[in-house]
Amino acid sequence: MSTPEPIPPQPVQKKTNTLAIVGFVLAFFLSFVGAILGIISLNQIKQSGGAEGGKGLAIAAIVIGFLPILVIVILSLLGPAISNVFNNISGSLY
Repeated sequence: MSTPEPIPPQPVQKKTNTLAIVGFVLAFFLSFVGAILGIISLNQIKQSGGAEGGKGLAIAAIVIGFLPILVIVILSLLGPAISNVFNNISGSLY
């Protein structure tokens, strides 16, 4: 009689960090709040030592949250230059 082979342990699914989910959703509506929650959740995920997942959601919350702020800053810096270009083009048409 042979001994039965042991059953391999089932992989444990990581619990997704709740703040990463909330931050990702809020990044679409309250961008700055979503980005801040993404940063906090990313820190919590690192401190969990691999017990929590959701790193991708946290990074996406940070990127999506700061993207509108970045666009506003770039447009405010480039606005006068773009306006000057359009004024020169429209002035040369007349």
